[in-house]
Amino acid sequence: MASTGFSYYSRIGVDYKFEENGNLILFLLQYRGGSYRMKIYERPDFGGQMMEFMDDCPSVYDRFRYRDIHSCHVMDGYWIFYEHPNYRGRQYFMRPGEYRRYSDWGGYSSTIGSFRRMRDF
Repeated sequence: MASTGFSYYSRIGVDYKFEENGNLILFLLQYRGGSYRMKIYERPDFGGQMMEFMDDCPSVYDRFRYRDIHSCHVMDGYWIFYEHPNYRGRQYFMRPGEYRRYSDWGGYSSTIGSFRRMRDF
């Protein structure tokens, strides 16, 4: 079941100010593993060009040569997709699993500018 609204993830020592009215969703996660692995695809249903990642990516376009991610398979670890490069904009929490289209992770479009491993939680 996908949640509606926006979710934001914060690290210790980072202060966020929320000025929009709405629901606040707090996620408490436990991840004891040290491995991170994810495959991103240029087309829905794992089609087109694929690239595998095990580390953070501040610019999807610089590494993947596409601005859109239409499907994704998270094999290990938890990740956060960001709407814009350099970890800015809307955030999408990605847990291990298969995402056949961007709407599966709650995205409004397939444009992803950056992503990083979720290590400090």
